Amino acid sequence: MENGCLLNFLRQRSRTLPESWLLSMCQDVCEGMDYLEGHSFIHRDLAARNCLVSEHNVVKVSDFGMTRYVLDNQYTSSIGAKFPVKWSPPEVLHYSKYSSKSDIWSYGVVMWEIFSEGRTPFENRSNVDVVTDITRGIRLYRPQRASQPLYAIMYRCWHEVLNILYFNILTVPCFCTFYKEMHDIFLLFFFSSTITSPFLLRWWCRSLMVGHLSLNCWRKSENWQKIKTSTHILLYRWTPNCLFIVVMNVNIFYSVFVNKYFYKALL
Repeated sequence: MENGCLLNFLRQRSRTLPESWLLSMCQDVCEGMDYLEGHSFIHRDLAARNCLVSEHNVVKVSDFGMTRYVLDNQYTSSIGAKFPVKWSPPEVLHYSKYSSKSDIWSYGVVMWEIFSEGRTPFENRSNVDVVTDITRGIRLYRPQRASQPLYAIMYRCWHEVLNILYFNILTVPCFCTFYKEMHDIFLLFFFSSTITSPFLLRWWCRSLMVGHLSLNCWRKSENWQKIKTSTHILLYRWTPNCLFIVVMNVNIFYSVFVNKYFYKALL
């Protein structure tokens, strides 16, 4: 994809990406993993290095070399098979047992990578030390740019998957649960910002859509769609009679209903 792998994207733009982008990236990855989980696939190698960033800065999950299709949500790898230790939960480290819940553990580490802007998890620890630390209950620290509610989601990814050895597998949250929580945090982040006049919204929509997008990008879906430009995140959703647009940056929130007959005039 145009902007390469997520890990390099984060490292090259360290300290320049707003929190809204980092949060949106986490949401993108969660959405992709929710799709895989819903179709009975286990990725087994989810990490920032295995995600790609599109032209509009939307993150896509990639590298499916270790992915497996499972019927009972479990897969046991052969003894001696290689796996990413620092992204793996206890049941993988000790028993080589994978499930969609082990992908959730890895997703928590990806969130940590995103909010630490490309740092390596447990960077000063060997793989043997990491196995010992994880078994003892030690977890990654909260990144400086991650809020406490966001870190709580990260930590739950790790804590709940650890308990899979002792509790029923159904007690572990699925990706759809985390996606809803990420979506709520995402909306709260912007709704707490300043609401500006619709006049400015019209100007922003026109400059964004004409400057960065084509009409083919606007799919008529009743679900929320997302496009990111160099400075803004744009959400849109079609309803039978109007297009609902939300344009966001770090400090400002814009929203408007656009009647379908007014749509061409807006552009």
